[in-house]
Amino acid sequence: MIIRKIKLENIRSYVNQEIELPDGTVLLSGNIGSGKSTILLAIEFALFGLLKGDLTGSTLLRNGTNKGSVELFLDIDGNEASIKRVLKKNSNTIAQDSGSFALNNEVKLLSPVEIKQHVLNLINYPKEFLTQTKSLIYRYTVYTPQEEMKNILFSSNELRLDILRKVFGIDKYKRIRETSRIFLTKLKERKSQLLIKADGLSEDIQEKDKIIYEISKLSNDRDILDNEIKDLVKKIVLLKSEVKDKEELANKLRMLKNELNIIDVKIKNENLKLERNSKEKERLREEIKELEKEVFPVESYDGNLEGNIKIKEEAIKEFDADIIEVLNNIQDIKTRKANSQAIIQKINVLDICPLCKQNVSHDHKSSIENVESNNINLLNKDLENLNRKYNDLNSENNSYKKELENLKLLKNKVYIVKLKKANLMDKNKQLNLIDAYSEEVLKELTNMNAQEEEIKSKISGIPEYNFDIIKDELESLNSDLKTLEISKGKIDKDIENKSLILERLKESVESKLKVRDDIGKIEELNHFIDENFLNLIDVMERNIMLRIHSDFNSLFQKWFSILMSNDDINIRLEKDFTPAIEQNGYETNYYDLSGGEKTATALAYRLALNQVINNIVTVIKTKDLIILDEPTDGFSEEQIDKIRDVLNELNMRQIIIVSHEPKIESFVNNIIRLEKKEHVTRIIA
Repeated sequence: MIIRKIKLENIRSYVNQEIELPDGTVLLSGNIGSGKSTILLAIEFALFGLLKGDLTGSTLLRNGTNKGSVELFLDIDGNEASIKRVLKKNSNTIAQDSGSFALNNEVKLLSPVEIKQHVLNLINYPKEFLTQTKSLIYRYTVYTPQEEMKNILFSSNELRLDILRKVFGIDKYKRIRETSRIFLTKLKERKSQLLIKADGLSEDIQEKDKIIYEISKLSNDRDILDNEIKDLVKKIVLLKSEVKDKEELANKLRMLKNELNIIDVKIKNENLKLERNSKEKERLREEIKELEKEVFPVESYDGNLEGNIKIKEEAIKEFDADIIEVLNNIQDIKTRKANSQAIIQKINVLDICPLCKQNVSHDHKSSIENVESNNINLLNKDLENLNRKYNDLNSENNSYKKELENLKLLKNKVYIVKLKKANLMDKNKQLNLIDAYSEEVLKELTNMNAQEEEIKSKISGIPEYNFDIIKDELESLNSDLKTLEISKGKIDKDIENKSLILERLKESVESKLKVRDDIGKIEELNHFIDENFLNLIDVMERNIMLRIHSDFNSLFQKWFSILMSNDDINIRLEKDFTPAIEQNGYETNYYDLSGGEKTATALAYRLALNQVINNIVTVIKTKDLIILDEPTDGFSEEQIDKIRDVLNELNMRQIIIVSHEPKIESFVNNIIRLEKKEHVTRIIA
């Protein structure tokens, strides 16, 4: 895990600040109180949230504000992750609010508990290593405040071992021992309970054997009845088979009689058809005779009749046109004649000309009258000629119409004759069809008569049966069978009831036998746990602690030798992981050391603990990161120079150092300078 960036909003002395943390060694530089440790606390808060009694909301939220947040950006195995936690002030309490978790730009809005779960999965920290107050792995591998490391050094032996057991994940052995003792107590209680349940086992076994004997006797009785029932069933089956065969013959006889009745009905129907055909033939013959009288040859009329009718119709159309023309001429002459007569009447009564206003003379009147009278005479002659022509045309036209009517009457008569002729042909066809149909009916009648004789022959070969005797015998056998089945049913019921009792007894015996086995297993388990398992746990814990102690001691001595080149001081770990210090060949108390020696001891202990944990808990994702908080407190100039060797030896991808020691700046790759003015921390160039 590498920290890429952290954003702080209203967190202690930070109002709104973004801090980028590159790979390599990074120094957070600034005066005491400039806000360096706040960054470390904010990182831990982003990862694990508030930790009861150790990292509280009031510790982090800036005074005078109601809301703050920390957003941490990480690189884990090439995946980009960001965690945002929010603090919110409600009344007099400061608590976490909902935040967010993002992995490769997939953002989820989550509760504080959900964020912690996602973070633990991300950095692969075992859940059992996270307490309500702190993350032990994080505190003893990534970031350990110097004061906290001194606390573990100065704790009582038992408390130090308990802490280290939790850190190394082997406190489970102690819990196993405690749990095993509780389990042994529960086993004893369980054994007492099982002894009560196993009581009465021998009585149940005796009762079970008795019931088994009674069921065996009843089963023998049932087998005897079964044999009797089987014999009776065989007789009933044979009798039913005989009845079935005879019933089949009776059914066959009934079916043959039905077929005979059907054939008789069909024969009657066919005879009726012959009778109807004979009557129909007689009727058709009479109708044919009548039609033959009325039919005459009409072929001679077919060729000219239609042509003559058409000629007459054309001629009549021409006469009608001429007559209309003559009538129009007559009407025209009558109109002209009327006009001339009107002129004569008007001129005789006219004295003054309406146009020129002159007097009209008698001579003028006579002249006009003579002219119009001559016109009238000429028109009368034309009218007489036209009337004569009209009469001639009309007479000739009527003659043609009479001839046309006669031709049409003849045409209708020919048509009727043709219809009668067709009807005559149709009736002859019907007569032929009836003859053919009658022949078919006669053939069918012949076949039916043959079938009738065949059926009568079959009927005569089947005897009549009386089923009463067989049915009485069958009823008697069924009654006996029912009696036997009732007796068997009673035995079955007794067997069923006793089987239920036997089943309960078997279950009771099996249960009590199992209880007895369980008691034996409990005794074996009790012996195993008390005599073997607990001893094995002690041995395992000692072996693991010895291996850890060996690695821890070796690393502790290594780091101390790097930090302290003084050959007068030797250091090692006691069995309880307490540092044992020899100075000039004499045992020396930690408190008697100088400030630099104390810091070197604590830092060596802390670096050794870091490496041992990383080696044991191999799955965690924070091995590339370590945070050193004021690692040179009390160091001499020479010891400060040793920090360079420590950093080179650590060889980690990212090392974050918090220090106000200027000389450290020459050892690191990157420096982030912090300055606080008017209670606000900022990054300075």
